[in-house]
Amino acid sequence: MLDPVHGENYEIGLKGEFFNQRLNFSTAVFQVKQKNVAIPDIEVIVNGQPEQRYKAEDGVETKGYEAELSGELMTGLQVYAGYTHRVARNNEGEKVSRQAPEDMVRITSSYSFAENLPGFTLGGGLRWQSEVFPSRNQGVGPNGEIPRQESYTVADLFARYQISDSLTASLNINNLFDKNYFESVGVYNYGSYGEPRNISASVRWDF
Repeated sequence: MLDPVHGENYEIGLKGEFFNQRLNFSTAVFQVKQKNVAIPDIEVIVNGQPEQRYKAEDGVETKGYEAELSGELMTGLQVYAGYTHRVARNNEGEKVSRQAPEDMVRITSSYSFAENLPGFTLGGGLRWQSEVFPSRNQGVGPNGEIPRQESYTVADLFARYQISDSLTASLNINNLFDKNYFESVGVYNYGSYGEPRNISASVRWDF
């Protein structure tokens, strides 16, 4: 059994408000130092089937930064935008933990049609992330292939109608354009697909 992961985390950031507190901004840089991080080592044959073995890696250091903007740019228009960048390396300077994206962007907005359609709100969002693949580019296919998911973008859409003070109806469309992508790759020698386009509707009553 591997020992538990332990380490230290350092973070420093700034926050600000602009345009009479209608727009909020925050940014931060961070550094995480870890020991006993499990990384793929070798495969062994157990009962005729290959099984992945792991070893503990010391000195894994993750550095990154993030920034967020949120607020009401104009009457009824709410926006949010966030960006995160992170890179993890071991003592030899090799990148590790590549199953997680190094770059991520989130953008969402909504608009309340208070004047023309009281109670109706329409919104949507975009989610983008950089490529992912197994740590250290280890080939897991029969001919040493390396599974890889290139960067991709997923769009979402939602609508909400405030029928009364206590009753709300909502419609959500996730993965609006039915993007086909792998949510993870190379984990235990297989990948898992992200959710295809799906639609959900709900009615909420507060009392």
